[in-house]
Amino acid sequence: MTAALVATAQDIYSSVDISRNQYTGTARTMALGNAVTAVGGDLGAVNVNPAASAVYHYGQFVISPGFSRSTSTASFALTYSASRGLSDSDFFGAQSQYANNFGLPNIGASMYIGTGRDAGLTGFSFSFVSNTSANYLNAAQAGGINDETSISGAFASMAFGIPEVDLQAADAVSNYNLNTVAAYRSYVISPLPYANDEYYGAAEVFDGSSIYTGGPLNQISSQQTYGVKKDMEFNVGFNFSDRWMLGVSLGVPHSSYEYIERFVESAHDYRDFPLDDTYLDYITYQYKLNRDVSGVYGKFGVIWLPTDNLRLGASFRTPTRYSISEEYDVYQSLDLKNKTYTEDSEFGEFEYRLRSPYTASFGIATTLASRALLSVDYELADYSIMKYSGRSREFEARNVENSLFGGLQHALRAGAELFVTPEFALRAGYTLTTSPLRYYDYGNGGIVSADNFSYSDFKTGRLALGTPHAFTDRTQSASFGFGYASPGSFFMDAAARCTFRPKYDFVPYADYIFDEYGDVSVPSPTVRVNGKLWEVVLTFGWRF
Repeated sequence: MTAALVATAQDIYSSVDISRNQYTGTARTMALGNAVTAVGGDLGAVNVNPAASAVYHYGQFVISPGFSRSTSTASFALTYSASRGLSDSDFFGAQSQYANNFGLPNIGASMYIGTGRDAGLTGFSFSFVSNTSANYLNAAQAGGINDETSISGAFASMAFGIPEVDLQAADAVSNYNLNTVAAYRSYVISPLPYANDEYYGAAEVFDGSSIYTGGPLNQISSQQTYGVKKDMEFNVGFNFSDRWMLGVSLGVPHSSYEYIERFVESAHDYRDFPLDDTYLDYITYQYKLNRDVSGVYGKFGVIWLPTDNLRLGASFRTPTRYSISEEYDVYQSLDLKNKTYTEDSEFGEFEYRLRSPYTASFGIATTLASRALLSVDYELADYSIMKYSGRSREFEARNVENSLFGGLQHALRAGAELFVTPEFALRAGYTLTTSPLRYYDYGNGGIVSADNFSYSDFKTGRLALGTPHAFTDRTQSASFGFGYASPGSFFMDAAARCTFRPKYDFVPYADYIFDEYGDVSVPSPTVRVNGKLWEVVLTFGWRF
């Protein structure tokens, strides 16, 4: 479960998002489910196995425009039984959202140079290729009517204990959460009459002794993410007697990522929310994050043909050293019947580094009478070695969190290709990827995950963890396509892929109503999102 209200984004979920790879490549490799570790011969396969460039005795130039469409269905759950937890029956009002994007998933060129020898090193290749390795496109929205909690109440709870004079100070954003400062400056929260470090929200009523939500609120929560990660690889491949192909690559990934989170709550009946000489209309909250990522890694690969019809392949990708720069800001507004207050915070900036997992891929492929190809890949990545570094003191806790709750990610890929004629081929592929996150049992059916982990309790020994268990989330994709190769140098491929993303729960604002034992008595709303990503790619290529 992903909680909002975080001013910076350096947590295990961000490190997984930055590190994960789902290659698009050329239309051929995408149609084959990227099960190309042992196949090679395609510039889209270089990102999977750098030995791919040395398979054929010719050079290539390819360019692959593409189209992406994200679709999602999101449902809203109001308060629910904290002891029982959430079930599908708690969610209602499913809403559909979509987002589109055009791009260039692949472009590259290679050159093959023969040595003139019949045995030993018969040739080597040089290539440069840019392949999309992650697509962040997503949009989701859901809402409902809530009469028990409010985002303004959550902000008021966050401000508890902070003297009002500190929130008025010019450097308040340097000492306190951006959300808290923006809520105070936009009058979304106000101090209680008798205390200067206790607050109540604009959608709450203070009757002199207690604070409660004034009445039903129409609440809408939305999320949008945009951006792609691209890997540029500089590759050298070596061909030994058409039996052994070796390759090495220097990879330079880069991504620009944008995340926008928005929450609006409005009075169902404005008379329930009297504020001074007027009434509440609505409250708006927006959090925006822009992240630029660049890195470097090395990759080594081999393809071996023990027979003419059998291929074995393996590749290893070193951990990537990422440099990350983030900018974020918070916007809040309070709209009353006769006036409006707004606060658009100054941009926060943060820079840090991340070491991502290593990746190992293994593949086997076979050809059948030169008419068909079957290929299967297995890929392994170890997310427990993810490590942040930089100036933040919080990275010690974050790195412990990564090592405890990051685990092994397994991916199984399969692809098939059938040549209907020497010029025309049909293709299909499938990919199954497990979650790299894990949790620990905590008795009475409870679990400890990255969401509720207390580093201080763990460090002092108050929290003892047992055996780790992998989450059962799965990401699956199915693809299909076709290819045409002319008798000359031109070829064209087309492919479509649908990726079924695992569902996730999103909490728009933190829980803030607790019982006498410190347990949540009235949970905040939760949004449950089910989504798919559709991708279509056309590849145009020339051999020379």
